Amino acid sequence: MNAKGKNTKEYVRHDALWKDAIEEFFKDFLKFFDTELNFKYRTYKILEQDEEILKGSDNPFAFVVLTALYSLKTKGSIDLKYASKVSLYKLLKSKELSKESINKLFIFMDNILSLPTSLKNRFKIEVENIEKESEVAVMGLSLRDSETGQLWAKDRDIHTATKMFRAGEEIRKILEYTELTEEEFQREVIEKINAETNKNTH
Repeated sequence: MNAKGKNTKEYVRHDALWKDAIEEFFKDFLKFFDTELNFKYRTYKILEQDEEILKGSDNPFAFVVLTALYSLKTKGSIDLKYASKVSLYKLLKSKELSKESINKLFIFMDNILSLPTSLKNRFKIEVENIEKESEVAVMGLSLRDSETGQLWAKDRDIHTATKMFRAGEEIRKILEYTELTEEEFQREVIEKINAETNKNTH
C-alpha cells in the first residue's frame, strides 16, 4: 500500500513511527495478504533555498524559511546568529505586511534565533536604536510573547515599580500591578535605591 500525493517529484521514503504500530496490531493481516506498508513524503530542503530570493519575497512563509535558514547556518556561532537576527529585524521592518503578520513573524524570529542573556539585552538596545519602543508597540508587537518583548516588559515593570515605591505605594500593590516577583523587586528596586542613597550620602 503506497501513500502518494498528486506530484511524486522529490518524494523520499520515510518509515513513520506509527507505521510500526500499524504493523504490530495488524501483523497477522499483513502477513496473510503479503502486504507491505510504505510511506512517502515530499521534502523541502531549507539549506538549498536561495537567500536573496527569500529576502525579496513579501510572502510571510519566505521570512519563516529565511529565519530557519539563518538558524541552521549560524549554529555554533553566537556572533553570526546575532548579526543575522539584527538583519532579519531590519528586513521585517521593510515588508509591507499587516501588523498581525509582523507581530507573529517577529515572535517566531525572536524565539527561533534565541540569544544568550548578554546578547538579548544588546539586541533589545539595537532594536530601540532602529526605532523607539513606542513605535514598536504601534507596529503591533506583543511585549509578553517574545524574549525581546519580555525584556522590554521587564524594564517597564522595574521603572514603574520604582516610581510607585518612591511615591509610597504598598509593596503588595506594586507586585500585583507590575507582575514582578518579590525577589526581582528586592534586587531591581530596593537594592538599587539603597545603593543610590548610599552613594549620594558619601
